[in-house]
Amino acid sequence: MPAIAADENCLVFAYELADTGKPLPLNVAVVRCDECLAVKWGPPNDEALDGHRYHEAGLSYYNVYEVSGSDWISELETQNAVHSRHFPGLFASYRHFILTFHDSTLEFLAKDPVYRLAKGSPMKAALQAFQDMPQP
Repeated sequence: MPAIAADENCLVFAYELADTGKPLPLNVAVVRCDECLAVKWGPPNDEALDGHRYHEAGLSYYNVYEVSGSDWISELETQNAVHSRHFPGLFASYRHFILTFHDSTLEFLAKDPVYRLAKGSPMKAALQAFQDMPQP
């Protein structure tokens, strides 16, 4: 059950770590992306993941992936090319990540996400990490 907090530049999300049958002192992964370009969150869930455009490339259940040669980054590059100050490669430093959960899939484009482990609920951990971000 992931939780997300975001604004136009920053994405923070948190999710419970897999149950190992033993109590974990830190049970939540918290990921923060201070330079996030775009986010997609929602379908497909695990029952419809076979319909995802990257399923044939190996996208599977309950995992984390980084996409090489992202079609999404290429699409944004093409879309933005009409801007008078656009330059080729504007989005080349962004990385495309996909996380597959039980009821949703999270995709985002970001530079250098960082993570830490926390204790508690994903929602509280995500909101705390989002509130802790430096103010301009």
